[in-house]
Amino acid sequence: MRLLYNLSYNPDNGTYGNNDLAATFNRYLPVLQQYATSGNKIILIFNHQTYGEARGYVWGQMSPAQWDDLIASFVFYVRQIAQQFASLNLIYAYQIWNEQDLAADQSSRRADSGERVRQAADRIDPGHPRGR
Repeated sequence: MRLLYNLSYNPDNGTYGNNDLAATFNRYLPVLQQYATSGNKIILIFNHQTYGEARGYVWGQMSPAQWDDLIASFVFYVRQIAQQFASLNLIYAYQIWNEQDLAADQSSRRADSGERVRQAADRIDPGHPRGR
C-alpha cells in the first residue's frame, strides 16, 4: 500500500507550509499501524507535499541557490521522518518522487538531490528495498 506523507498540510487549521514533525508523525502513526497490523506492506511516498509546498518556493522561477536550499531542507526532513519510523517496523519501503522543474543545465542537481534523499533514508534503515 502506497501512502503519501504530507508534512506540509495541517488539518487542524487547513493550511499548508507545516513543518511540525511530531504532530504529523502522531497523525499518521495510528493509520500506518492499522494498515501494518492488517498485513499490508506500506510504501511511504515523499514528494513536494512532504516538504516544499507553501514554503515560498515557486518551482518555475527558482534560482540554483533556491534549489540547493530546497534540496537540503527536503533531505533534512526525509532523514527526520525515516528516523521517527526506524524502530517501529511499519514501513516496507520509501518512494521518492523527484520531479523537479529544473532547466536542462541544472540536470546534475536533480540527480544529486535524488541520491542525497535516498542516502538520508538509507542511513536510517538500510535493509529496505531501494528499487535500483
